[in-house]
Amino acid sequence: MGRRLAALVDSRSSWFDLGVFAAGVVVVVGAGVRSLEHDITWDWWQLLTIPMIVLIARFPMVLDNGSGGVEIAFDSSVLMFLLCMYPGPQALLLWTAGVVITQLTADKRLMVRLFNVGIGVLSGTAAALVFARVSGQDGSIAELLAVALAAACYFATDFVLSAVSVAVETRSRLKDHLFQGGTLFAVACFVPFDSLGYLGALLVRDSDAPSWTLVVLAVPLATLLTASRAATRGRENSRRFTVLFEAAVRAQELSNKDKVLEALRDDPANCCACSRSTCGSRLPDRTRSARGWSTPAHSSGSSHLDATGRAPP
Repeated sequence: MGRRLAALVDSRSSWFDLGVFAAGVVVVVGAGVRSLEHDITWDWWQLLTIPMIVLIARFPMVLDNGSGGVEIAFDSSVLMFLLCMYPGPQALLLWTAGVVITQLTADKRLMVRLFNVGIGVLSGTAAALVFARVSGQDGSIAELLAVALAAACYFATDFVLSAVSVAVETRSRLKDHLFQGGTLFAVACFVPFDSLGYLGALLVRDSDAPSWTLVVLAVPLATLLTASRAATRGRENSRRFTVLFEAAVRAQELSNKDKVLEALRDDPANCCACSRSTCGSRLPDRTRSARGWSTPAHSSGSSHLDATGRAPP
């Protein structure tokens, strides 16, 4: 316990993560105060959005560059629905409840979960501010534009803060995490997916629309989530086979016994670092359910890696 506490004090990334969490707490308290001041009403069916956030967060898309990867979850589509339907503070409180429950049920270190809660709240706040500034009349083009901008702002806030945390923790260059392959593809997937929340809000507002239309909306939602899971599994399998092939080639080229043993020890460790939720193991050690980061350990010579590929503290 004392050793872990000392490691926490000495870790710069831990202080950054705690700062992000503290900022998120301040924002939530402010949203609660605003809700009380404006006497915002609450209905029980609004709480149904919370399990939706938790459910959608279970189907992320992972883009990995080897030293760290971005996990793109699409639960913020529910946030877009909340922003279209309710005042900003109320939407943010419902969103926060979903984020907190998601992290409570996640198999990650406490510090990672605190960071993920903080970054979820701050990203949601940035999206809410942009939506409030740009949004126009209900159902207008301006409102659709506001949703797109809010989604992009959410992604950018989450992405940059996560990149900073990973860069600090791994003592690597920030630009290596900001400008990795697949980022533009991630944005191209993320913003249109979040527009499903706007479509859901349109259906709920339309009093003439039959209630079963929301069930129909679940079809493209389930299809996209399944497709993102399949793409993640395919990418992970490809990377895993690549690591194994390189390990086999390397073993064939070595003639020294010590070097062969070293290769047999290091290469499986790198293969373990590729492990993701797609193969039944725990989620990456630094990920938020919506666009967080993973930082698999590459501790050469160490075989003591946990299920995320990270060397134990």
